[in-house]
Amino acid sequence: MIILIDEYDAPLETAYVEGYYDNAIKYIRSIYSAALKGNVHLKKAIITRNIKSYKRKYI
Repeated sequence: MIILIDEYDAPLETAYVEGYYDNAIKYIRSIYSAALKGNVHLKKAIITRNIKSYKRKYI
């Protein structure tokens, strides 16, 4: 199994701006943990970030 996650930080940026970052980070951590850490079928994973967020301080 190969998992591709594009712009993983985009939902976190939105959550920060809208004021629910703490809840969003917990949710995303649980999803990524189950998909990436606990997945015995995983062969490769590629995770990219949103280049615009790179310049922001809160991510």
